[in-house]
Amino acid sequence: MNERFCHPSDTHFFKQYLQYIDEELKDSESDLLYSVYFKNSKDRCFLYLLFEHQSTPDKWLRYHIIRYKTRVWDDSFKKYKEQEKLIPILSMVFYIGSSSWNFSPEFSDLICETPVNSKYIPKFEHLLWDFSGESIEFKGAIKAKIAHLLIQSHFHGKKYMQK
Repeated sequence: MNERFCHPSDTHFFKQYLQYIDEELKDSESDLLYSVYFKNSKDRCFLYLLFEHQSTPDKWLRYHIIRYKTRVWDDSFKKYKEQEKLIPILSMVFYIGSSSWNFSPEFSDLICETPVNSKYIPKFEHLLWDFSGESIEFKGAIKAKIAHLLIQSHFHGKKYMQK
């Protein structure tokens, strides 16, 4: 993990905030959202972990990510009505499909050619870990880790959400 973030085992600073699974995508994706504080700082960001299980890459994943981000920010406004700024969300995609990921991670690449100035078009990228070229055994180990995270989330997430 990046040195600027607290280590995940430091549960005081690393806790699950929410879990989102979109009803339309629940058979192909799983996702977790963590609130992470930077070391020696009160600044934080959300780490949005999306586990992509489809056999082929999804061109529209970037669109789903921006929808998730707005849902997170909507929930944040409901909970903290006095907030003055949005907390940044770093999206991390773990792809375990059978064919290589072949789409750009940049959201603005989904927008058609247009004379509209690019400053009016949302820009963000997601980080991508493409495990498609790995062995079946390796993918099985990754899937087991994902299942472990999801189980942990199920049993421990509710206690964090009540705080």
